[in-house]
Amino acid sequence: MSQLRLPSVPSRLAARIFGTPKHPLTHTSQRTTPSNFRKLPIIHSTDVARCWFHSTQRAPLLDFIFSSKKKSSKEATSTISQPSTSGASVPLLTADNLFHPLSQSPIPTIREKSVFIAEHGCCPVCVESQPFTDRLIRHMTTSHPNDAQGTVPQQQSPENVLTLNKLQSKPPTFECPECGYPTHCSQEHYEQDKANHDKICQWLRETNQDEHDLRSGRAFKEFEFPSTQPEEDVVNLANWDTLLYTRSFPSLVNPRAIRHVTKLLTYPMTMASVIHPLSPYNLTNLLTAEGLRSLAALRTTLGEHVQLRARKDVILDPLRIFVVGARAEAMLPPHVYLQLAHLFPHSPLHIYFVGPEATPPPSLKERHVGVTPQLLLRWEQKVFHEFFHEATPFDPYRDIFFLFSPGIGYPFARSVWQPSLETMIETKCPIFITSYNRPDMTSDLAAIEEDYKDTFDWIMKPGENVFRSLKKEVNLLDLTETSQANQFIYGIRGKKYEVTLEQEDSEQ
Repeated sequence: MSQLRLPSVPSRLAARIFGTPKHPLTHTSQRTTPSNFRKLPIIHSTDVARCWFHSTQRAPLLDFIFSSKKKSSKEATSTISQPSTSGASVPLLTADNLFHPLSQSPIPTIREKSVFIAEHGCCPVCVESQPFTDRLIRHMTTSHPNDAQGTVPQQQSPENVLTLNKLQSKPPTFECPECGYPTHCSQEHYEQDKANHDKICQWLRETNQDEHDLRSGRAFKEFEFPSTQPEEDVVNLANWDTLLYTRSFPSLVNPRAIRHVTKLLTYPMTMASVIHPLSPYNLTNLLTAEGLRSLAALRTTLGEHVQLRARKDVILDPLRIFVVGARAEAMLPPHVYLQLAHLFPHSPLHIYFVGPEATPPPSLKERHVGVTPQLLLRWEQKVFHEFFHEATPFDPYRDIFFLFSPGIGYPFARSVWQPSLETMIETKCPIFITSYNRPDMTSDLAAIEEDYKDTFDWIMKPGENVFRSLKKEVNLLDLTETSQANQFIYGIRGKKYEVTLEQEDSEQ
């Protein structure tokens, strides 16, 4: 029997909905699903626990530890667990022994954080005594050093400015006895600033314990993710609690375990919450009328996949998800993104991680991997406007972009992002952007509205992301700054132009 291809959306209908594309290569097209898939090695839940996020929003690359095999046996034993006389592995830290001052931690990588803060951080009392202009420059250069899809121009290196400020600030070597972080240069400055420090002390202590827990060597039941979703069971995407319950995750009663899981799943679940027909976003919750039209187009494709799931003679065009400026999200184990695929059991999904720092996990040696026949992952270490022509043509019915905390509004990132964003806007495909805190979102929004005004429509108003990470992050350069991965979300799309047919006008 000859194979049939699912027809694309009629060009006239697409033109009436999305307008005429500006770029000649952005018309709808037909694509085939690659058939060369490689079976991945099994990644156990303990491997995920050994992954640690080194300031997700700011570090150039996350330091992931997927297996103790990549380390010497002596180092792996000292940092993960201690052997028992019976040969079984005994956790290095117990649940009642997770708090340690950073400099006295039994975990070498955590002790390194204390050294890093002392070398690169500043005492807040010393900083407040500096001239206002110096403090402003320092804030702009330390808030988001992993800028512009991972590229920082040398002439605006933040290290040069930090060096100038370090001349007026003593190293923060005094560790708070409550949170364990080196926060001030002396006990005198600590006591002087205690009222301000108390505002963040509790979550710094919480972060301290979370970091030790991830390296404690215990069994992580919370990372035992469920497999496929039975068709008779409907998933609820209202919030984290309903999602974990309806997806049959292990019962999580410990807030620390919930923080670990949400930090790991915030990227795939943020994608799913936008695309899924049962999305928590609607016209009464952030979504605009234009956004509803864009998502309706994508969901139409998902509906066609469901209707044709039993047809063996039809090749379905995949839903393509482009993660532009990828960093931490690109290094997650592939089975984490299976949780996204399980929510769309009948749809082929292709996820492209694009950006100079789009590096696959250490366990993978290839950059084009089929996790299952349904899910394909691909890594491209290029800026998007250079990769664009390899993925054309783009189709608003099958393509979507996600930018996770891109830092578009920062001075040293703005010009580097501009050609890529202009290219994405021209495709007329939806673009969803997240931010790790409110100042980050404010600066990005200001840059987008100023640089790309009159070229895009809002499809999602800025607001809090339902599936943000519940774990608060520490900026090692400025411990007073709080953040959460993907805390806020908003969306844009290339402006729709109304199509007027000359023939119809003449007849009228």
